[in-house]
Amino acid sequence: MENGDIDVLPAVGHSDAREVLFDFGVVTVITSWGELYVHQGETRNIDDIMDLRGLTVAALKSDYFLNNPGNGLRQLLEEIGLEAEIVEYDTYADVLLAIHDRTAHAALVSKTYGLFNAKDYEIEKTHIPLAYVSLRYAFAKNKPGLKPIIAELDNSLRQMIRNNESVYYELQKKHFIPTANSLIPDWLWKILLFLGLGITLLASANIILQSQVKSKTAELAKANKDLMISERDA
Repeated sequence: MENGDIDVLPAVGHSDAREVLFDFGVVTVITSWGELYVHQGETRNIDDIMDLRGLTVAALKSDYFLNNPGNGLRQLLEEIGLEAEIVEYDTYADVLLAIHDRTAHAALVSKTYGLFNAKDYEIEKTHIPLAYVSLRYAFAKNKPGLKPIIAELDNSLRQMIRNNESVYYELQKKHFIPTANSLIPDWLWKILLFLGLGITLLASANIILQSQVKSKTAELAKANKDLMISERDA
């Protein structure tokens, strides 16, 4: 878009630096932030930025949450004079794999990516949110004819956000709120299925056993009754 090849991009992180490059809508489509993850059972307590001193942090190349001049992780580390090694990767998947494989102590990803994908790795989220950002529609800078479109899009977004039954919330639920299936790892589903089958088999066996006990009890009761009758008649 910066080269003029396209006119619009949805959900771009807004910043003062990007205002120079693009025109933005006023209304926020959704708010996001970066989150730090660590390996499950990490013995170090990583509950604050200061806890990253001397550690290795995996991050995405050119990521907003890493490089934003205002509140990105790199800027924060420089401001407080804290030394931590930042290793950059090409994809968020590689970033999370770095802590899964223990080649890094912590990993920085967007909150949405972590929410949907952390289950696939032996990792857990810390309580360190970073670089809150307003995601908005971005447009080619000063392109003729776009200003009325930007205004109309902002107006439409405002109306949808005010209506709890609008397609805005339907799409948000679909794409940004994980279902139970997406949060539970495949291996755990297999265990739950195995346990469910086991419980079903035990319950079935219990029902059959109770039925057999009742049948035997009835047979004994009848035999006892017949014996009492025969003794009385003797």
